[in-house]
Amino acid sequence: RPLLQADDPATVIAKLIDERYPVYAEADLTLHSRDVKHEDIVEECVAALRGYLHLNIPDPDNSSERTSASE
Repeated sequence: RPLLQADDPATVIAKLIDERYPVYAEADLTLHSRDVKHEDIVEECVAALRGYLHLNIPDPDNSSERTSASE
């Protein structure tokens, strides 16, 4: 991380948190990064977007679902 190539990386991190977290708090959606399979995070992202957009988008793993973006 280039920003942390400093004499005091902890101070840099604290400054970045102070600057960025107020902006992050305004986000409509948030996903928490963690050490899980990439596919798990993608599924959570898609589910969050479906809920946020109130769209009835079928799950490709469940072909029995019907879709209508206009409902």
